[in-house]
Amino acid sequence: MDLKQLEYFVAIADAGSISEAARRLHLSQPPLSYQMKQLEAELGCPLFLRGHHEIELTAAGKLLYERATHILSYADSTKREVAETGKRRVLRIGVTSSTSAIVLLLVHAFSLAHPDVRYEITDATSFQMLDLLEERVLDAGIVRTPAKLTGLETIRISSDSMIAVDQWSADEDPLTLKELSERQLVLYRRYESFILDAFAGDHAEPDILVLTDDARDCLSWVRGGTGTAIVPSSMKSSCTDLRVHPINDSRLSTEILLAARKDEYPSPLLSQFCSFVRQHRAD
Repeated sequence: MDLKQLEYFVAIADAGSISEAARRLHLSQPPLSYQMKQLEAELGCPLFLRGHHEIELTAAGKLLYERATHILSYADSTKREVAETGKRRVLRIGVTSSTSAIVLLLVHAFSLAHPDVRYEITDATSFQMLDLLEERVLDAGIVRTPAKLTGLETIRISSDSMIAVDQWSADEDPLTLKELSERQLVLYRRYESFILDAFAGDHAEPDILVLTDDARDCLSWVRGGTGTAIVPSSMKSSCTDLRVHPINDSRLSTEILLAARKDEYPSPLLSQFCSFVRQHRAD
C-alpha cells in the first residue's frame, strides 16, 4: 500500500465511481481499477460495494477512507514543510474589498516578528474565498459575517459597525435608519439582506438606488455625486474626501474573522499566524 494507491482510493470514494475519478485524475479507467484490486488483495478485504450506479464503501472502506485522508494530509504538509526548510516561507491570505486594510495591519505586525515570511494576497469575495480555502489555494482568509463557515476554524479579529458616507452633508452627525430611509442608498450587494433586515426591524423602507459587487465601488458612486453609501467602518480610511456618519443602530454590525481549514496537521507557519491573530485581536 503506497500513497498513490491511497490517493486513487480517496478520489474514487469522493467521485462516487471509478470512471468519474479517472476523469478527474486524467487517467484511463483500467489502471485505476487494477490499483484498487491490488489494494484490496493486499488488505485482504473488499473496500467497495459494486453493482450500484455509484460505488459505496464497505465498513473496511469507510475505515480506510478516514485513515487515508489523514495520511494524505500529513504527507502533503510534511512535503511542504521539508521543501520550505531553508527557504523563505510563504503565507497565502485571501482578503475582501472591505478587509484589506485589516490584513495590511496584521501582515505588517506579523512580518516584524517573522521577517523570513513573504505573502501572497488574493482579492476575492467571502464566498469565493471559502472555495479557495477548500481547494487549498489559500492558507487563510479574512472574512466578514454574514458568511457560511461550516467546517472552518475561525478566529474573531474584531467587530465592525456600518457607517453612512455621502459627499454633500454639511456635518458628520450620526444618522438613524429612519433618516437613511429618506435618502437614495448605494449598497454592497452581499450586505443587502443584512441591511434590509435592520430597516424592517425599524419599520423603515430604504430607497436602494444602486447595488454593487464591490464595497469600494459604493464609494466611487458617492464620489460621482450619487446617493449615500452604507459600508463597514473599516473603510473609513478610504473616505477622507467624503462625509462619514455613524449609524445609530447596533444591528448594523459585523464580525471580522480569520478563517482557515480544520486540518489535522496544519503548517507550522499557519499555526504561528493563527496564534498571532489570537493574541492581537481586538476584544
